[in-house]
Amino acid sequence: MRHGRPTGLFASRVNQAWWLIDKAALFARRDFTVVAVCRGDLLLHRLVVTPKWYRFPFMNERDLQMGQLWTRHGARGQGYARMAIEAVHARFAGQYESMWYLVDENNLASRRLIGRFGYSEAGRGERTAPFGLGALGRFVITRPS
Repeated sequence: MRHGRPTGLFASRVNQAWWLIDKAALFARRDFTVVAVCRGDLLLHRLVVTPKWYRFPFMNERDLQMGQLWTRHGARGQGYARMAIEAVHARFAGQYESMWYLVDENNLASRRLIGRFGYSEAGRGERTAPFGLGALGRFVITRPS
């Protein structure tokens, strides 16, 4: 695990923004984590773990959320997402109340993946975009299961 400003392979604007959000203490706790699977300098898979923050008002202080999953096109179907989720469960075992996983209802591969870990649907929701800015939006559960 690395602490400090993202550099090299991880120096993207998105990663810089995550780092700033963490350093500004906008998360409910200090468990922000990025799980990355690399081959040399090639990023194959990324998964982000975030504690409660304003974008996910349905979470409580002890919850964590897995999101921002991405797998390089040529690396899909090789189990990297499964390995990353297993690593998150191992790293945070006993340290959270609920682990959330938000997924678009049409993303069948992602829904199958998380279902293999025993996750079930907690509800349906929508992303807000105040002033038309998605970056300021929140995810709101509109239909609990």
